[in-house]
Amino acid sequence: MVQCRVSSSQLVAIVDGQGLAPDDARALWQRFSAHMDENEGDFDGFAAKEGFRYARVSVQDHTPSLVLTNDPAAPTETKTAKTRGKKKRGRQKKRPRGPR
Repeated sequence: MVQCRVSSSQLVAIVDGQGLAPDDARALWQRFSAHMDENEGDFDGFAAKEGFRYARVSVQDHTPSLVLTNDPAAPTETKTAKTRGKKKRGRQKKRPRGPR
């Protein structure tokens, strides 16, 4: 995992489409970080804990944004770190072996 340092003044939080004041955004990010330290990849749990349906992190113009919403059109589940990128494994066909 790649980590970088971001000044807390650069953190943005968007709640139901509205940006939060810098102090409120910083406090929300602190709660988010603490939750993720204890529950890696648990965006849904954090959203529920904060009283929202959906949470995600995005980067816009090199600035991290924490997005929370109650929008019914938002996905009900987010991919967690544990499931992201994993393919469903069904019955796999055997590949013919070439000469060795």
